[in-house]
Order: sequence, then structure tokens, then C-alpha cells
Amino acid sequence: MNRYNLSITNQISLNNTLVGAISYNNGLYYIGTGGAGYPSSQNALLIYNATDMSLIYKLTGDSSYFGPIRECRFLRNNTQMFVITQFSFSYSLILLYQINSPSNYTLLNSNIQTPAYGAYTIYKVNDTFFYFTLYNANKPIYTLKATANGLNWVVGTFVTQGTQPTLISSVTVDSCGRVWAADQYSYIYIYDPITGALLGTFNKVPQPYYILLLDNYELFVATVGNKVYRFAPQISCTC
Repeated sequence: MNRYNLSITNQISLNNTLVGAISYNNGLYYIGTGGAGYPSSQNALLIYNATDMSLIYKLTGDSSYFGPIRECRFLRNNTQMFVITQFSFSYSLILLYQINSPSNYTLLNSNIQTPAYGAYTIYKVNDTFFYFTLYNANKPIYTLKATANGLNWVVGTFVTQGTQPTLISSVTVDSCGRVWAADQYSYIYIYDPITGALLGTFNKVPQPYYILLLDNYELFVATVGNKVYRFAPQISCTC
């Protein structure tokens, strides 16, 4: 898709019924597939060459931990990645892989369990701190922090003050560290990262589904109605 006029520049067809979010890293697209109630054979992370859209690798796993894949994020100089899987109807898992090559991955940790079902998106602040969301009504924004030795991960809660989103579909962070939360039932809320205080509301687009925030607050919003909006205010952070 063209960044400026949102026209489609390329597309591919996937055989899978349900497709998750698309992640990009080092010239590759990572696309999660599968869904609750669909054949387990559709559960996969598909890795494509970003230049010619050829399939490089199909990452799968044992059904004891591997379910429908939603999204992934990269850390530690792109040598590792987190993969969100909606593993069961009781909880989801965040899988940690070692990236050996574009077609070779080693599972390092399959024991990071979310508080409830529906792990949906994950946002990287740095190599030791992430936010993630559950596609599950009335659930908070969650945090994922590395322990001091960097070997284990602890799930916590980002407590928001004021308006609490009721269905958080995605989270992003601006250059001042403020947390932007897309509430599919309402608008986009902006919170102080330390106190959780509500700082403002972006209500230009109803029912935001997924948000991407770039430099100078260029904002892309995908909505429930299958539309993508672009806002380019060209402002700088004044924190």
C-alpha cells in the first residue's frame, strides 16, 4: 500500500481462512494465520520475501503450545522474536524464538501465559519491555517485562486512570512515551506512561481497530469497517 495515498501497490492470495497482523523485519514479512474453531492445519507463521512476495518458510509447532498466530515482534538485534498465539479458550501464549536464519527458528520459551484468552497485538518499547492486548472485553493493557537476568519474563498490568477502554485492539507509543490505546468500541485514548492518567482522546475515527504511529505523529488507523485512514499533522513532540 502506498504510504501517502493508500493505494494498493501489491497483493498476494493466501490459502488460509483467517489472517493475523503483518510484521516486517529485515526484508521479510511475517504473517500469522489460523483461528479458533478452524482446522489446526491453518495455524502457522508465514514468512515472505518482501521484494517478490515469495514464501520463504512456514513456521508451525506442536499443538501443546502452538495455536492460531496473531502477531510477532523482534528483539535483541533481530536475533529473537515474540510470537502471539491464541492457544486455548482459557489463555494465550507468547512464544519466544531464536532466529537462526529466515528459514530456521528455535523455540526458547513457551511458558509465557497471558491472564485470559485472546492475546491480540504486542508493541515493543525496548528489548526488555513490551505492551500487549487481549481481544477480550473489559481487559486492561498488559505489560511484559524481562527479569534482571533477561532470561525470564513477567506479565503485569498497565493501570489506566479516567476512561478505561472496553475492547483494546492495539497499542502504540509516541516519541514522548505516551501510550495510545485503540478502543474498538469507541476512540483512541492517550495515557501518561507513568501514572496512567488520561491525557487526551483522538476521536476522528470511530471504532479504531489497529493504529500505527510514525514520525511527526503521522498516524494510520484501520477501522472495523475495513477502512484505513491517514493523518499527517507534521507536529513534533513537546514533552
